[in-house]
Amino acid sequence: MGGGAPGKAEVQQALNDAAQENPILFGQDAKPDAKCTKVDKDIYDCATSLAMFGDPQPHTVTVRMTKLNGKWHAQITNMFGG
Repeated sequence: MGGGAPGKAEVQQALNDAAQENPILFGQDAKPDAKCTKVDKDIYDCATSLAMFGDPQPHTVTVRMTKLNGKWHAQITNMFGG
């Protein structure tokens, strides 16, 4: 099993999962960027363009990606740019 930063598809899937759990925070058309910075073992901060609920204009946000039990999870840590 390989390690390393999450790829675009993994960021997208984690954001999709988070949007289902918390739809009020999310709009449409998340565009994950491959630019992820390692924070700790299996924890990365990734830049993502995301339209928030009620605001159709995409904004750059920082998403903290954490790998738990082999699956990436996303949490928005900075909604105002990264």
